[in-house]
Amino acid sequence: KHKNYEKNCDCFCNIIVYLSSPFAYIFSKVQPNLKLPFGIETALTAIVFFGLGYLFNSQQTLILSFIKSKWKLILPLLTSIWLIFAQINFNIYDHQIDLRLNRLDNYFLFYGAAISGIIVTILTSIKIKNNVVLEYLGKKSLVLFVWHALVSIYVTKFFLLFLSQNTIWELKNVYLAPLYTIIEIVVILLVGYIISRIKKYAFSSKITT
Repeated sequence: KHKNYEKNCDCFCNIIVYLSSPFAYIFSKVQPNLKLPFGIETALTAIVFFGLGYLFNSQQTLILSFIKSKWKLILPLLTSIWLIFAQINFNIYDHQIDLRLNRLDNYFLFYGAAISGIIVTILTSIKIKNNVVLEYLGKKSLVLFVWHALVSIYVTKFFLLFLSQNTIWELKNVYLAPLYTIIEIVVILLVGYIISRIKKYAFSSKITT
């Protein structure tokens, strides 16, 4: 009885999770400027990915064995779907997806690109295995997330010295995006390192005095 109860609860939760996705999308189209408390409209979209994570965890052995055995087919196929769907969505609506604003544009292109990108990331991580640089960036991911938007503003101001606003807008999402990412990572980590050294020096000075 206990197992049947858990199974029924899981089934009910899955239905709620995946019904929340179309509801959130319809809400974003009907009331695009209405923001609910605590970003509930965004949470209804994002919770689908938590549901997929739970599903992956419950069937981890089976899923991993499949993608590992078929990775030569899956990796290029899903990478193509990810990039093509994302590019089509951008070309149609002429702006980036913004989950924070619950701006998803085309429902199927959004989830197709997102899920494909997640699987590509997992598969790439499996093939790379251990990597000192990526592990270090992973430890600093929260710091990078918090400060990247601020640094991006100043990177744009720098590029405006050489390029027009329209040129930056046209190139940023595809060609300049990797450059933005590299500059933001380097600047944030460099500033963080300098601050940590200053703190360490100030602390050691207090001890000696």
